[in-house]
Amino acid sequence: MENVLMLMIGMSIFLAFIVILAFVWGFKNKQFIENRGFLELNDSEESLQDAIILENRKNALKNQKKALFLDRDGVINKDFSYVYELEKLEFIPNIFEIVKFFQDKGYLIFIITNQSGVGRGYFTKEQMENFNNAIIKEFSNHQIKITKIYTCLHTPADNCECRKPKAGLIFSAANEFNIDLNNSIFIGDKPSDMQAAYNANIKNRYFFSDDFSEVSCKQICNLLDVKKDFE
Repeated sequence: MENVLMLMIGMSIFLAFIVILAFVWGFKNKQFIENRGFLELNDSEESLQDAIILENRKNALKNQKKALFLDRDGVINKDFSYVYELEKLEFIPNIFEIVKFFQDKGYLIFIITNQSGVGRGYFTKEQMENFNNAIIKEFSNHQIKITKIYTCLHTPADNCECRKPKAGLIFSAANEFNIDLNNSIFIGDKPSDMQAAYNANIKNRYFFSDDFSEVSCKQICNLLDVKKDFE
């Protein structure tokens, strides 16, 4: 009889211990889950990876940079149609002042340009690069750094993804340099420039032309007019 009683007491103590252990584990598990610190065992590895990815995305968004995107011919230099000869490099009035203004505000500077003259055989890629390098050098003489020039060498018949009005070149810059497109700026002189900026979700779009544009943007006749919205 005494053995049976001792056995029952021992079982009771053991069961009580199990209940207490389960309660403590459940409490801690709930607490850590609420704090996103404890994960169910079968999901722990995937959840941890998801958490790391999410944190990296948050950091990337937090560290995004603003950019000033510029078309080349007609905005930076005068457009004589398929410009590539260095002796024809003539800069648009006020271009250095407006770009320096935004550089001083922390904007990265990009040139986004269609150069189908290469694809059409009107001039070589080397001639185009020499022309671009001359532009970069002159900006440097004005203490301005051009972060990068993105060029599309295709013709319209190639149906590529980089030729404006498509936004492929802008997206390339955004991915390479972690650009906040929504808060960036695009200045162009053709409707295709404005359409590319619109397709890239750039809200600050400036159409530098005397011609009427049907694309939603702000029209300017002087590059310095862009400063008024950011002073």
